[in-house]
Amino acid sequence: MIADLRKTLASANKSLSALESSVNSAGPAINTLTTETLPEFNQLARDVRQLSQSMKSITERIDQQGVGGLVGAPPLPDYDPGKTK
Repeated sequence: MIADLRKTLASANKSLSALESSVNSAGPAINTLTTETLPEFNQLARDVRQLSQSMKSITERIDQQGVGGLVGAPPLPDYDPGKTK
């Protein structure tokens, strides 16, 4: 029974060593994920949100003014010197 317990403890020790090695080798990847990848993803999400808002603004302008609303400025009113505000 003691021999079996020693085998079990040796096997558990070997498994823990393998787990520790795996965790240590994953450390740099986890560090890169948290310091580079996630901040870049957050910036990408902000950029996509801004792009979406811009596209919404453009489609609303097209809906209200047609394609001419994108191409040129609105026409200026005609000048009438006799007209006062």
